[in-house]
Amino acid sequence: MGERARVRPHAALNCSCFHKKCNQDYKPDEEYFFTALIGEAHSPARHEAWKDLKETFKDPAHQGLLKQVLSEFGTIELSGGKITRFPQWTRLQRVSWKIIRGLYFIETGKVLPEQTPHLVDIYPPDRAPELPDYFQVVRDTESKAKYGAVFDYKSFAYGNENIKLRISALLLWDQIIILVPFHDPMTCECEQCVKLKGAD
Repeated sequence: MGERARVRPHAALNCSCFHKKCNQDYKPDEEYFFTALIGEAHSPARHEAWKDLKETFKDPAHQGLLKQVLSEFGTIELSGGKITRFPQWTRLQRVSWKIIRGLYFIETGKVLPEQTPHLVDIYPPDRAPELPDYFQVVRDTESKAKYGAVFDYKSFAYGNENIKLRISALLLWDQIIILVPFHDPMTCECEQCVKLKGAD
């Protein structure tokens, strides 16, 4: 399998800020995350990744997941046609937040508490017109990833006197945007972040 096709943000998913048991607890949601979201993209990077993913479904242990994801689709064309479905967004958001927390640790060496105030929204290609205006600010910053069309990551710091935010954006398979604004507990002085720092 080519690296461009099979690469996932493993460094962020399984970085040392998470205990081994925590990584194991996330594994079913991570598998669902990639299996579900790959159906939302239609880029060349996605098509190559889909070829590799289909190989894993030859293993009977993974066929249950495939059946689960396919049951959530209204229509599906495995050759790359239009896909309509209603995925379990909570699981997708949970993994997205874990990726952001892992990237934060890689950048800062600090653990981003799971309870940090944040929002997660996922924009497949058909939702791109709904992206908020502030996405343009993140989009125009320097890329922090090394995987081109497979995985890209950008982040922008913003805030006022008391509330300090980071707005992070993930780009999967050159089409799916995951936008995550969150309070930065290293610098934010809002009441909730002050409590989080006091709990360390």
